[in-house]
Amino acid sequence: MSWKARRAFYLLYITFLLGAPSVMLLPNASLGSGASSSNQVFSIAWASVHLVSVVIILSGKWRFSDLITAPILFGLLTIVSSTWSSDPLASLLYGGMLTGNILVARQFALETSPRDIVRLVTFIIIALCGLGILLYYLGLDQTIWYDTRSRVNFFGGEFLRGLFPHRITGAIYAVIGAVGAMAVMTGARRIVSLVIASWFLLLSAAATGYVLIVVGFLAYAVARRSVRKKTSYQTFFVTRGILGVAGAVAVLSLWETVLGALGRDGTLTARTLLWEWGLEAWRVKPLFGWGYNAYFESDHAAYAHALSEGLRYYDVPHFHQSFIQTAVDLGLAGVLLVVIVLTKALIDSYRVGVIDAGAGSAFFSYTVVLIVAAFSGYVFAEYNYFCTFVLFVIFYAGQRAARSPDPKIGGQMRGPRSHLVTRPRL
Repeated sequence: MSWKARRAFYLLYITFLLGAPSVMLLPNASLGSGASSSNQVFSIAWASVHLVSVVIILSGKWRFSDLITAPILFGLLTIVSSTWSSDPLASLLYGGMLTGNILVARQFALETSPRDIVRLVTFIIIALCGLGILLYYLGLDQTIWYDTRSRVNFFGGEFLRGLFPHRITGAIYAVIGAVGAMAVMTGARRIVSLVIASWFLLLSAAATGYVLIVVGFLAYAVARRSVRKKTSYQTFFVTRGILGVAGAVAVLSLWETVLGALGRDGTLTARTLLWEWGLEAWRVKPLFGWGYNAYFESDHAAYAHALSEGLRYYDVPHFHQSFIQTAVDLGLAGVLLVVIVLTKALIDSYRVGVIDAGAGSAFFSYTVVLIVAAFSGYVFAEYNYFCTFVLFVIFYAGQRAARSPDPKIGGQMRGPRSHLVTRPRL
């Protein structure tokens, strides 16, 4: 398969992961009853994408050592969890999809330079944000997120979700797009992209987005400045880690004030109740969990849900916290592998910055954004989901940079299939 064909596939694959096809083909999830129904065209489309991804995966060069990495082990754990799962078929099916996502992420990272990864991701996100805003103003129902409590956005209208499955998810993507624009764009393209991302954040009115845009830009600026000063990654992580902890303590000490400014209650819209439930479920099976994506099909979940006064009338798809959700699904084993992936992604993204300051700093910012978002949402370890995919892309791109003995400056890295490492024309 030629590089142009592969590039087209990656564009399509990422578009599917971002959720645009689901928005156009499935009922609006914010309308409640019946919104989660399936669509035959959508299912066939995703199945076709997965079939092509198998060709992409098999075309790659593999060594046995490539299989002994935290992402692959995590994927295998999700599949193997079907043997003790509360819903064996779901764990096997969804675990297989997640493993496929991981393998495609690996191949994408090996075939594409860090800068081109950021360019491609930024292009797709900003394009979808802009198109979503346009369709929103044209009155397309699918782009609107109807709030059950009749809240409004910054301009007094309905919330925007655009061409993304949820307004909060869309806000996270807009932040990633904005950081990418800062990293790889200049001039008018950068300004237009930042305006589109900012406009999306204001229309979606997700407090998560407001927090993450500050976190994302701050992480990007700190990483880029340190890379340019040639600060060693050991010194960088020790000093910035201390500052990060101090900042977190300061935020916690002003927690009530912060929540008031963001217009949120003390339960974070019932999230704290979900976290308590999740921790209780994890304590029942602490080592390997209930099986990937299986807990809510268990009798324990049904019983706990019925007893919960604050959540009884909510449809609960997950625990709105990535580490707790992973602990419930896969126990301490799964959480340990996720922590390894995140730690390695942070360290190696900084190393990528030595090769390409913009791309490496963007990778670092993406990872920090996902970690912060993980504390109030399910943003990684979910199958067919962009945040999970981009995390593993960063892991493998960083691993490649760490292993490369003599990378070329500017992102054109030596390594497997180096003839395919070209700059996409977007």
